[in-house]
Formats: sequence, structure tokens, C-alpha cells
Amino acid sequence: MPFKRPTLPELDERIRSDITGAVRMKGAATRAASVLRRSVVAIKSRVYAGACHLLYGYLDNLAKQRFVHSMDDEFLDAEGGMYGMERKGEDVARGKIAVTGAEGALVLLDRIYQHESGAQYKVVANNPVVDGSAVITLEAIAPGTAGNLLPGETMRPVQPVVGINDEAVVLEPGLTGGIGVESDDYWRERILRRKRQPPHGGAKHDYVAWALEVPGVTRAWSLPLWLGMGTVGVMIMRDNDLNPFPDEEHCRIVFAHIFKKRPVTADVHVFAPVPLRIDVAVKLSPNTDAAQRAVEDELSDLLFREGKPEEVDAETGSKLYVSRISEAISSAVGEHHHYLIDPVNDIHVPANAVPYLGSVVFAGDPER
Repeated sequence: MPFKRPTLPELDERIRSDITGAVRMKGAATRAASVLRRSVVAIKSRVYAGACHLLYGYLDNLAKQRFVHSMDDEFLDAEGGMYGMERKGEDVARGKIAVTGAEGALVLLDRIYQHESGAQYKVVANNPVVDGSAVITLEAIAPGTAGNLLPGETMRPVQPVVGINDEAVVLEPGLTGGIGVESDDYWRERILRRKRQPPHGGAKHDYVAWALEVPGVTRAWSLPLWLGMGTVGVMIMRDNDLNPFPDEEHCRIVFAHIFKKRPVTADVHVFAPVPLRIDVAVKLSPNTDAAQRAVEDELSDLLFREGKPEEVDAETGSKLYVSRISEAISSAVGEHHHYLIDPVNDIHVPANAVPYLGSVVFAGDPER
């Protein structure tokens, strides 16, 4: 049976009983209870109980560090190090902007641009203005997701640039790649995956583990025989980016990492999944803002957990069941009952696709 850690009052009572019993005080049945609150015995029992309580707490914490699912961050780093693994580090966002200005004007390297959010970027590659515009490559100064920007957003130089208009526009695919240090949850999951699925020199799960070693990659799937004998398809996602579906540059980085570890005969193809938009229409009761937000959160979580091409082949893909969508809506905090309007039928998910939540239409009370 599990060990029950004694509470501080229980320790105090035990120690007080031990002391009073050892000195053979009169009235054995009531000696512990009859000790005066400010007596030497009472003071000593409280002090000793406090020290013992701290030791029990320390031992309790040490017990949690024995298992990966309950380890703290320092112990996770040590556990991962035993398998030659490292926590993925942070990185800065990178991308391109378009500027306009006088013919031949040039934005110098290391010039600082700033977004309205306060995020700052430095120029790492420049071009002179030709026919009124130029494309400039930027890199965020501070690492993390705060540096990621969507296409079309604007920024300005911290100091005016001669011959260049102040407003600059972020180009496709945006400023991307900014990530923070790998969270404990993702780090813990990678370590557990390594323990449960040891490397096998190119087994299916090895490609998933190799892809997840690349900073920014949060999900990956391996598709054996993707394009025939000797080929392996690897799909990746970057769920912490503004656009979770990676671009060609992100796929190239993952490919370069896997290329160094793959069996020499494996023909590896790294690519982004095809986005599969899932729109939902539902009558909800109560149809409040809080309940609607909770439903959207549950649907997004469902698609993250179950809308994935695991254990499928290129022929069949997988299915997203309408009953599971309805169940997710029922799980939302604040939902009492609902009627699912759309989708009507189970959704086929091709083997090269990953679904994401599109629009959620709340069509009023199901009683109407």
C-alpha cells in the first residue's frame, strides 16, 4: 500500500508522546495531552516535528524525481542527458520585408526596425531600391515566439533612413522560426518516447524521434514506403508558429538533420502536411461567449490529439468521427446540451493531411 506522509500536527503528537513516555510522566493515558503549551516538552516536540516534516518533504520530492512523468526540469535535463539528448534551445524569427523609397537608396546592415508590439529586428541582408522598392532580410533581436509576424504586418525603422519611406511590410511567409526554450511537457514527452521506443537503426519511430530533435518541430509522422521501395516520408508540424504548417526552409532543415542519422540506403522526403480545414456548425445551450470559447478550445484540442495520420497507409488515410466531435463539444465547460449541424458524416483524413479547426458557427439554441 502507498506510504502516507504524516502531517505536521501528527508528527508533533508522536514526538510529544515519545518524550513524555520516555520520562515516565504520571497519567500515561493523558500525559501527551496534559503537556503545557509553552513547556520544554511542547517546544521541543514542535521543533523536532518541523525538522522531521521538512525531511519528509525532501524525501517525497526525491521520490517524484525517480520517474520521468513527475520529474522537475533539472532532473529532466539529467535524465535526457543519460540518453545523449538535449533540451531544444530558443531561436529568433527571420523573414523578409518590402520597403519603398528613392532609386538606389539602401538600408544599411544592422539597422533596427520595430513592430508596434515592441519587437525589434535587425537587417541581415539588404538590396538597393530598384523601381521604387527593395526586399530586405530581417532577424529578430530577441529569441522567442514574440518575434513571429504574419505577412502584411507593418513596422518602422527606429531611426529614419535617408531615401527610404518609414513603413515596411512583412512579406510571405511572414517572420517565422522564433521559438522559446523547449517546454517541460514537450521535453518530457520526447524522453518518454526515447525510453519506450529505443532506437532501432532506422525503424519507423526513429524518423519521428529524429524530426522532433529539431527546434520548433512539435509533431512528426513517419510514412514508410511513401514513394515506393526504399523511400520514407516524414511529415512535420510547428504548432507554436503563427502558421503551424512548415515552409520549404523548415523542411530542408529537418531533412538535413535526418540525413546525418538515417540508414545510408533510405531515400527520405520531409514535407509539410496538406492543411485540411474542418468547419463546424452547432446549436449550443447555453449559447454564451464563455461556452462558445470553451467549445472552440475543446475542438482544437480534439483535432490536435486525434486528427493525425498515425498507423495509416498512403492508400486509406484515417477517419475523424462525428461522434468524437460531438463528444468534444459535450466536454466543454459550461455546455449543457447541443445539436451538431455540421459535419454530418465522418471525415476522411488523407495520409498526407492534418486537420485544423476552421470556422465554428453557433446557430443559436438547440430548442429553437
